Amino acid sequence: MVSGLGPRGPYVSRTHVIPFKDHAGQPALAVFEGTSPLPFLYSFSFYFTHPGVSPDISHAAELYKTLTRGPLYDSNDVEYRLDLYFLPNASQDDCIAHYRAEKDARGTYHAQVDAVARGDAQPPAGDGGSRLPGLVASYAHDKARFRYHGLLHICDAADWRRGDQLLTRVEFDPLARGDYERYCKDPGDPREPDVLPETQARPEALTEASPGHGRELPRPHFSVRALGNTLWERVPKQRHGQEAWLEARDRGWTTW
Repeated sequence: MVSGLGPRGPYVSRTHVIPFKDHAGQPALAVFEGTSPLPFLYSFSFYFTHPGVSPDISHAAELYKTLTRGPLYDSNDVEYRLDLYFLPNASQDDCIAHYRAEKDARGTYHAQVDAVARGDAQPPAGDGGSRLPGLVASYAHDKARFRYHGLLHICDAADWRRGDQLLTRVEFDPLARGDYERYCKDPGDPREPDVLPETQARPEALTEASPGHGRELPRPHFSVRALGNTLWERVPKQRHGQEAWLEARDRGWTTW
């Protein structure tokens, strides 16, 4: 599908799967659909923790297409990258620790936005042929809706395509108490805590067609949502790095 024209001719959108090494030297995958092999700046992290898990490029592309299928993505320009990590037998705390270490090693993607604004030359490719940008500084870009700065997703199934197709959304690094009380705490709800817990975990189904979608959760009036819809909602509609990405792409960049 031709997605547009630019200084270098027509741009064709395709799914890109980029193998890379995480901060610990372990194999990981980045996947996105775009008109250039230049990775998108905004990203979400997924952890696969089944004892027999290993990187699979075809499954990565299928996962991305599954999550971004639907009317929300057909009608709006919300673009992001998935970073997939493979940590057999890892716990929730292990995944959070890995995410923090990865963020410490790579920084945030604001460094790449600044490099484009300065007019820097494209940096040399990494050992794997592509250098990935930093991570998202905070997922609480709208404090009235989102209460945690950190966010990742865990799949502990042997095959995410089977069974109920449920993953766990894990949020951590809560808003400071003052921000919580000012922006999002509902004083009329007796169930609201005085201080946000350090982490919050909740199951989510891959899509509305997943067998586990709609399952009732213990808290009243909450049911399992579709993860694809949640990801679409979590991307800021402005200032999420796409202008810098487009400028870098039009300059011919293929790596950060």
